[in-house]
Amino acid sequence: MQITKIPALLIEQVVRTWRRRLIAGAVIVVFAIAAINEGISAARFALHAEVGPVWARVILTGAFLAIVGAAALLLLWRERREAAERAAKPFGGDERVSAIAEAIMLGYSLAQDFRRGGKSGAADEEPEARRPEAAAAETGDPSSARREP
Repeated sequence: MQITKIPALLIEQVVRTWRRRLIAGAVIVVFAIAAINEGISAARFALHAEVGPVWARVILTGAFLAIVGAAALLLLWRERREAAERAAKPFGGDERVSAIAEAIMLGYSLAQDFRRGGKSGAADEEPEARRPEAAAAETGDPSSARREP
């Protein structure tokens, strides 16, 4: 395995995991909707005989609103708790993996630079001819040199 393929393998593993979760979630949602539909029909039928058609719908609507409110409160509570946990930890699971991958790539890049004899490219350092100090030394004109405050 080449060291340059490590980030791709890490990303591929995450994508594979999320794809499985998405498929399982879709199946769960479809069957949950079918079960909820049947449950609502049965509840409306049972309430229709006891309280009448209008009150049966009102009672079911109230039950749905209570469930939605409880779910929203639970979601807000969990989000705040997770945000507090993330703030307490300097590195979580995903950040740790990306930090390791970045360290590996940096080490690989440095090793390639050392293998080439320490020449990392022309963009890293300014050539002497472009520096104002070098131009002043060549021409003997002190006005072209950079003045520091």
